[in-house]
Amino acid sequence: MIIDKECVFLINTLFFVRVNMKNKIQSIEEIERWYSEEDPWHYDQSSNDEMRKINFLSVLPKNITYERVLDIGCGNGFMTVDLPGEVIIGCDISCNAINYAKKRAEKLNRTNITFKNMSIFDCSPENLGGFFDLIVINDVLYSQYIGDSISLVHLIVDNILKDCGYLAVSHISNMKITHFP
Repeated sequence: MIIDKECVFLINTLFFVRVNMKNKIQSIEEIERWYSEEDPWHYDQSSNDEMRKINFLSVLPKNITYERVLDIGCGNGFMTVDLPGEVIIGCDISCNAINYAKKRAEKLNRTNITFKNMSIFDCSPENLGGFFDLIVINDVLYSQYIGDSISLVHLIVDNILKDCGYLAVSHISNMKITHFP
């Protein structure tokens, strides 16, 4: 049997990261408790969050048809339901958040959006049905969610983003959009 050295490295990295993150990241139980209410962040009552969403959406490249869009860490769908795209997938590790996101999309009759209960570490073309023109990551890349695994996140995103796709990342007071050539 021939084993590709890059595959072994990735497998070893995945194992190493998961072992080392054991005591650093929030447990699924904690996140589920947080999402025991529909809007624990109070996005819907915050004009600042609404403005941040509007600003974020305004920097996405225009005049582009986004066939497939992925919102990683979509939470209750606050941002997801306003994303452009023919097919939109929101994923979150919290089952409670996904249930609230589904209700939000249904209220707005957004039939082109589906939600998946999954971790960022489970994002792959196989688990998500292909590659994406646009990937959105809002308020997810903090150590309590990903530990010290930002390099692994880069590999995951690079693996699911189409050539010349866009990655849009936002965290509280900053916003950055990256074009992957």
